[in-house]
Amino acid sequence: MSFVIGVVAILVAFVARDTQIDELTVVVGDLQPNADTEATAQLAGAIFAGSLSAVAVVILLEVILLASLFGRRPWIRFAQLGAVILHGAITVVAVAFIAIGDQAPALASGLIAQAVLAGLALVTEFLPGAGGWLRRRPKA
Repeated sequence: MSFVIGVVAILVAFVARDTQIDELTVVVGDLQPNADTEATAQLAGAIFAGSLSAVAVVILLEVILLASLFGRRPWIRFAQLGAVILHGAITVVAVAFIAIGDQAPALASGLIAQAVLAGLALVTEFLPGAGGWLRRRPKA
């Protein structure tokens, strides 16, 4: 479910990218009042694309790690812990740069919900029953 929410948030941000980049251009312009308008717009576009790409890469990383978990590799839980921590940091940055304008509440809610659900899924992997499941080898 968290992956679906993350993908939907990315798609909403991508569809509304022109509005989002215009809003971000205003913010960047306020921070750099003497900067060239074209350079400010390019910087805003790069910030938006970088933030959106970072969220997509972290979601892809979590999908790959989840596939490894289903291969019953117990050590993967610790790799997922690092991925969830990275996801939280990227979510904070992405909310600051992507969730602006009219779509801000929906985007912020989607990005935060996705990170929280990924964290909750990780917690379930450390429950006592999960350890037994991971140590058991599937019947061939």
